[in-house]
Amino acid sequence: MISWTDILREYEQYFRRVGVEAVRGPYIVCHGETYVPFRLGKKIYVVNLRQLLYMLSHNKIIIYELFDIFYEDSKDFDLTKLDELVEILYKIEEHDLKRYELVHKERSLRSSLERLGIGLETRSKTPRKTSRESFIYVARYVAYPVDTEIRFKVFFENTQYGEDFLKNIGEVSIVKFGGEQRVIELKVYSNARDDIDILLERYMTKSFVYALLLSPLPIVNAWNFDLKYIGALSTIGLGFSLAAQKRKPLCPAILEGSIVKLDKEVKLDKQNKGLYELLELTNKSYEHKILSMVGFGSFIPIGDVADDL
Repeated sequence: MISWTDILREYEQYFRRVGVEAVRGPYIVCHGETYVPFRLGKKIYVVNLRQLLYMLSHNKIIIYELFDIFYEDSKDFDLTKLDELVEILYKIEEHDLKRYELVHKERSLRSSLERLGIGLETRSKTPRKTSRESFIYVARYVAYPVDTEIRFKVFFENTQYGEDFLKNIGEVSIVKFGGEQRVIELKVYSNARDDIDILLERYMTKSFVYALLLSPLPIVNAWNFDLKYIGALSTIGLGFSLAAQKRKPLCPAILEGSIVKLDKEVKLDKQNKGLYELLELTNKSYEHKILSMVGFGSFIPIGDVADDL
C-alpha cells in the first residue's frame, strides 16, 4: 500500500531528476498587470499587486493595530479606535479592493458562480456512486478576462536543466491538468520578468517582517511555535495522486491571501525561498521540505515603503 511518505519521495525523485529546486506561485498576469490574492475578513480578492502594495503602505498602521488586537496585550490598545479601524477597513474594501479586483467586465458574463453539490461515496462497490449522508459542498467558479494567465515560477538547479525542460515540454503545449483532467494551454517563458521578480529582487537587499501568502501554508507535524497571521485558517486537501490513485491527506492550513508576521526581520538570500524556509522548518521536517519544494508556502514580502515597484 502506497503511503503519504511514498508520494512525497516520488515528488522529490522527480524534481531531482529534472533539476527543479522549487516551484513558486500561483499568481495572475492579465494585460501586463500582476494580480495576487488578498483576504479581508472572510472574503478573498484577487487584486492588482502595485495598487495593493500602495494601499498597504499608506495604511500600514492598520496592519500593526490588527496584529496588536489579536496577538498582543490589549491593555494598552485604545478601544475607542476600534470603530474608526472598522470604518477604515470598510473604505479599503469599497474603494481599493473592489476597485482593483480582477473580474470579468462583460455584462453578459457573470464574474463568479456558486454551485451546491453533494458528497459521493468514494469506495462504493457498485458502478454507480451513492451520495454520502450530510455531506454537501459549495463550489465557486470564477470567470477571469480573456488572456488571463495563471503563472508559476519554476527554479532550476542550473540553466542546462532549464533548457532541457523547455526542449521536452515546448514553449506551448495543450495538456490535461489536475485530477479532473481539464484541458489547458501551457506556456513556458524562458526569460519572463514581471512585478514578482522585481519585488523579490528588492528584498534581497531590504528587510521585511510581513509576508503575503500566494499559496496555502499547511500546518503539519505539530508546530512547536506560534505563527501570527491575519486572514483565514481552514482544512484543505493536498490533492489527489493520479499515479498512486490515492487521495492525499487533509490538514489545517493558513490560506492564500493571508498576511503572516515573522518573529524577526529577514532578507531573501535567494528568490526561490518559501515561508517554510524562513521559518527554518525544512531542515527539521521531510514533509515541510517537500511541501515547500512543490509550491506550498509561496509568498511575497510586504514592506513599509510605497515604492516597492
